[in-house]
Formats: sequence, C-alpha cells, structure tokens
Amino acid sequence: MENVDVTDVAKFRNVNFEMWIEDGVFHIVVLSDSFTLDMAKENVRERIRITQGKPYPMLSDSRKVVDFDKEARKYLAHNDQVVNLKAGAILIKTRLQKSLGNFFIHFNKPSIPARLFTYREEALAWLEEFKQ
Repeated sequence: MENVDVTDVAKFRNVNFEMWIEDGVFHIVVLSDSFTLDMAKENVRERIRITQGKPYPMLSDSRKVVDFDKEARKYLAHNDQVVNLKAGAILIKTRLQKSLGNFFIHFNKPSIPARLFTYREEALAWLEEFKQ
C-alpha cells in the first residue's frame, strides 16, 4: 500500500467551516457569523481527524465572526483542544473582532502562540517559524 499525502485527502466543509492542509499549514475558514460551543467541539473533532496526529501551525480565517461564545473561547483555549497545533494566526477585519480576539488571547490564554492579523500574507509569514 502506498503512502497517501494528507494534503490530497484531508478536507472538510459544512455550513460552519471549511478546513484543509496546504503547504504545511492547517487552514480553517469560519463560514458562520457566530461561533458556539457546539461549533468549537466540531472544529476540534474535524481538525484532529484531518491532521492525523501531526502538529501544524493554523491559519484561522475568522473575518465573518461577530459573536464568539464565551464557552467556545474557554473550550478552544484548553490544552486538550489545541492538540496537533503549533501556533494559531487569526485573521480579522473589524474592531469588534480585534476586541474578541484580544480577549481570547489575553484572558483565555491558549497554550500555543497566537496572534491576530488583518492580512493573510503576514499571518502566513508569521506561521513559517512554526513549520517543521
């Protein structure tokens, strides 16, 4: 049996998320304007399935999110939920998202390096240092 590159088969999409691995980075696009605890659990479950035990830096395109549930923030910051992640770059576009993102980073304190970005290219450049 030949080895299958995870980037060829590891994709997920539903009404809430689109996820895939590309160029050594795990990508997630949040398609909903709200982010709930149930979505956070689904996010982690699918990410673990896609990454297949290998850690990746993550680019989270969260530019559509305007409501980030408190329980979802707590859940995502917990050590057990960042499995298979080396760092997280979060794309934002509004002041509200900046406030929510900074609150998440400074008060929920994810156990991996995390930063907010408004430009995708800058986020990917920052994530380069976390690739293997």
